[in-house]
Amino acid sequence: MGEINNENIIRYLEKSEKLAEFVGIILGEGHIYSYHKNENASYCVDITNNSLDDFGYLTVYVSNLIKELFETKTSIYKSKKSNTIHLRTSGIKFVRFMKEIGLSSGYKIRNKQGMPNWILENKEYTRAYIRGLIDTDGCVYRVGNGTIFSRINFDSYNPKLREDFRKALLMLGFNPMKWMRNKTTAIHRKDEVFKYMKEIGFSNPKHQRRFEKFNKAPVV
Repeated sequence: MGEINNENIIRYLEKSEKLAEFVGIILGEGHIYSYHKNENASYCVDITNNSLDDFGYLTVYVSNLIKELFETKTSIYKSKKSNTIHLRTSGIKFVRFMKEIGLSSGYKIRNKQGMPNWILENKEYTRAYIRGLIDTDGCVYRVGNGTIFSRINFDSYNPKLREDFRKALLMLGFNPMKWMRNKTTAIHRKDEVFKYMKEIGFSNPKHQRRFEKFNKAPVV
């Protein structure tokens, strides 16, 4: 499907948990394009994920979240060269609204894009934001001997995003690992993994399935 111009149908809304989760999704695997030169222009938000593992999450959950929040349309594009799928929302008003809630267009590391302050100031928003971030840019790993249990990893090359992520977890009562290779941290204590499931949880079915698999059966 091609780009859809949503310029006239964007609904502006109040800050909320669902909007905070959407921000986490964008900062995890999203990119905001804002380009206008002469007669060429492109204004869109593109969320990219794995077409094999995350197809349902992106095309159903995230797509419906965008429609619910903004009452706007999305388009879906599957790459022919790799296992990637793109969910796109186009329109200059949509991109402008992203900037109003604290998201910048372009390269997130160069822009030092971090967690918007309005999210960090509210614990419910912070939990929802972390869920969106982990759902897109995190993973559930199996660890332990004798009994299977899991840890929740988060990877990022963005120093500002890493700093804000750790700050948010500490505020919520978690004790994440120190950064490994300057890009990876994890919720690794078993009680805190279950605390994460109780207080934050997953919207991505892939993570939910792996958590259930890794926290019930002995290693054989």
